[in-house]
Amino acid sequence: MGECNTAYTFAYENGIITKNIDYSGTRHTNTFGAVCGTAGRGMNAFSNPDASCPVNGGIFGDPVRDPILGLDGQIGGGGPVTGLPFWNLDLGVNKKIRIKERLSSTLYFDWNNVLNHMIPTDPQLNIYDPAHWGVESGQANVSRELQLGISVDW
Repeated sequence: MGECNTAYTFAYENGIITKNIDYSGTRHTNTFGAVCGTAGRGMNAFSNPDASCPVNGGIFGDPVRDPILGLDGQIGGGGPVTGLPFWNLDLGVNKKIRIKERLSSTLYFDWNNVLNHMIPTDPQLNIYDPAHWGVESGQANVSRELQLGISVDW
């Protein structure tokens, strides 16, 4: 297991799935478990966080456990647990205005996330932190932004 600089990218770590964890890559709201997934605002990747949680810290008997050297072989990376779908709709409108033959101006209107669609962060799947198991902690994209601009060409 290992990770890179998580200030700029996500942590990619491997775990062995030993039972069906019922993961669909969708967001479930107002979902808390009794033991697992108790932190956060109630957005979770699992409909029942307790059924898939590694309560014992990722040992034998847990639905998800750490890889064991010599037993699991090559486990690769990536695996069947993926992040949530991510999409944004951006829009740009430009208008060129001619003032004279050699003088013109261009107006720029650029919108990021024009529909103001909220994309939650990927779920936290830390084997050693059952309180945050599957919890989506916030928003991965920015809210709607508008940028205006003008340029003069001669």
